Amino acid sequence: MFTDKAIKKYINYTKRILSHARYKVGNNYTEVPIDSITQLDDKTLELRIVINNNNTNNITVSVVEIIDIDNDVLIIFNENLKVKQTNEGALYVIEIDLKNLGGNS
Repeated sequence: MFTDKAIKKYINYTKRILSHARYKVGNNYTEVPIDSITQLDDKTLELRIVINNNNTNNITVSVVEIIDIDNDVLIIFNENLKVKQTNEGALYVIEIDLKNLGGNS
């Protein structure tokens, strides 16, 4: 099991290497910044990205990916997220839970 100190270092490392996100609508990917990375507690990170709908139609997001500073995909979420044309976009929130790594708390 990881110690609390190791988990803290892993969280700090993860926050440093996450670069941006991209999402897929149809066959096209759109890259967007990660708007925020927040540590919710000792073992949970929250990422927020905005999915924009600049179309005149409804869109369906089928994939959301988190990319690191080396441009490698680290996390993939298969989705069926519908964003109506009347909405400017959607806030996509991801929680990365590291509680299963162990630690003392």
